[in-house]
Amino acid sequence: MTKDDVIQHLTSLVSRLQGLKRKLEEGSRTEHLQAQRCRARLDYLESVDKRILVDYMLRMSYYDTGMKLPKSSNMLDLVDVAVFQEARRVIDALQNREVAPALAWCTDNKSPLKKSKLRLQEFIELVRAENNMCAIAYARKYLAPWGVLFESKQWDYLVDQFKQEFCRLYGMTLEPLLNIYLKAGLFGLKAPKLWKLALPLLPYSKQHHSKLACYITKELMDTENPQQVLPNGHVYSTKAPGEMAKKNNGKITCSRIGLICSYSEVVKAYIS
Repeated sequence: MTKDDVIQHLTSLVSRLQGLKRKLEEGSRTEHLQAQRCRARLDYLESVDKRILVDYMLRMSYYDTGMKLPKSSNMLDLVDVAVFQEARRVIDALQNREVAPALAWCTDNKSPLKKSKLRLQEFIELVRAENNMCAIAYARKYLAPWGVLFESKQWDYLVDQFKQEFCRLYGMTLEPLLNIYLKAGLFGLKAPKLWKLALPLLPYSKQHHSKLACYITKELMDTENPQQVLPNGHVYSTKAPGEMAKKNNGKITCSRIGLICSYSEVVKAYIS
């Protein structure tokens, strides 16, 4: 091997080593990035419970308490605090019988709420203040038999309407996440008394056919005697086709339509 061949070989080797180094560095950066993402996701999962509580408190207008938890837990980036502060400003104004902030919010967000409720409520307040000329101008445009709207509780109704429109705009559920998760958890428990005591409005499942009995043996089909399905789709308990197969050299007969099949064709049924 000549000197030039050795130099060329070493140059090629150095080039390949440099390429390998770049790949290793790139792989290291990728692994570091994935580790950071995994850490962030784990931190997020740990904060889910707290986030649900914060969501509930902010939705229910417990703003001061709802702000303390994310601050103390360093999770301000995981909660839409600014969004709820915006809602608080409008809700507080409505509770103080002021519609201007709500109208401004509707204009900024192109919400249809102002057309049906807020302008009409403003007309009602003009009537209450005996500002007759302005009230007449409003009446010509909006007047209808809305006697019930002169009741004070209409302000509470406006607050509820704003909350619904606010949730719709930001893609939030109308019901707090805490309520949704509690209902889902309680609904999965086999505790009817707990449902009635804890959440009277929780949907109660019908249980007319919650217990399945085998068509042949008339015995209950449960975890110790599970369901099995024949090729024709009919369901029997494990005991029924098992005993039938022992007596008929591995053959079983469907007692409903007379189908004869091998016991090996029977499969276990999973009912959710």
